[in-house]
Amino acid sequence: MLASTLVKKLPLRNWHAQYGASFMDYFGWSMPASYKGVDVVTSVKHCRNRAALFDVSHMLKLKWRNPNSVDLAKGIFPTALPDGKLALSLLLRGPGIVDDCIVHANSQTGSVHTVSNASRAEDVMALLRERNVEFDIDDRVLLALQGPEASKLLSSIFSGVDKLKFMETSTVDSDIDVARCGYTGEDGFEIALPLSIAESNVLPKLLDADVTLAGLLARNFLRLEAGLNLYGQEMTEDTTPSECGMGWVLDKSRRDLDPLVLQQVSDRKALRKKRVGLIAEGRSIPLRELQRVFVGGEDIGVITSGIRSPTLRSNIALASVLPTSCKIGDKVTVQVRPERFVEAQVVKTPFVANRYIKG
Repeated sequence: MLASTLVKKLPLRNWHAQYGASFMDYFGWSMPASYKGVDVVTSVKHCRNRAALFDVSHMLKLKWRNPNSVDLAKGIFPTALPDGKLALSLLLRGPGIVDDCIVHANSQTGSVHTVSNASRAEDVMALLRERNVEFDIDDRVLLALQGPEASKLLSSIFSGVDKLKFMETSTVDSDIDVARCGYTGEDGFEIALPLSIAESNVLPKLLDADVTLAGLLARNFLRLEAGLNLYGQEMTEDTTPSECGMGWVLDKSRRDLDPLVLQQVSDRKALRKKRVGLIAEGRSIPLRELQRVFVGGEDIGVITSGIRSPTLRSNIALASVLPTSCKIGDKVTVQVRPERFVEAQVVKTPFVANRYIKG
């Protein structure tokens, strides 16, 4: 998380302040980190058991306006884009990852919409311009309602959204789009809507239904429990898709991809590193970013993200390690302090089972 001299404010910034938000700088955005009277653990548990609401309006939302936007998207993203549905894909520069993006391409309307990380906004827009993409920035509010009760709660406001399946989207009003997706591992929705409707209609109804407000800190805990990557930690421009567990997004029929990317699809020996999950039982010192990982005294890699999981009550982490250094079930040691090591086990991710509603 980086400081910036040019702080951008969410459209709902004053609303968050009224509800006791404490703010943090996140790549130039003033973002709610948590809320008074609701600690991070409470937010995480409420999301896992009921529903939590996140404001993710800082994310870069683009409407492509080229007449051939769908064809352009199919050439730019390495993923087979399902027509009319959302897809998680990657923007690549050579074999390295510029950003992970949500892509909605619809051949019937000729439209393409993308959602990218705020931390990568300038790089994403620069790369798209290099690829001759013309776009407008969508300045609507973007809310994420996540948790097992999200469908019931949101369908009481927007009739029919409970019929959507994971990664499906619907325009429920002329300027309101609802998608069944999210980045917590829970069932949930993301809603793009005008500020006035958010303030006057949607937010009051959700808070009346005992939805908990959650900030960036809780969102990071939830995404890590769900085994999901974060740009700048698991994903970088020095990391290829297969090296961070994202090889599945590559369309194997695409022969126009970078040769190093194509090689990864067919040859696992091309990997320089791999992503693994680690779990340390008990109340040991928490696993944290940049701690080194060892097997038999050999330094095999580094932790990219780590927390004490509120759901599992264990220390969990994602790590980037040498590709043949360990496998699921193996024991490793993590250097948590200069003279202190703890034992961890390599485990399959997600750490907490995903609960997406799929067709």
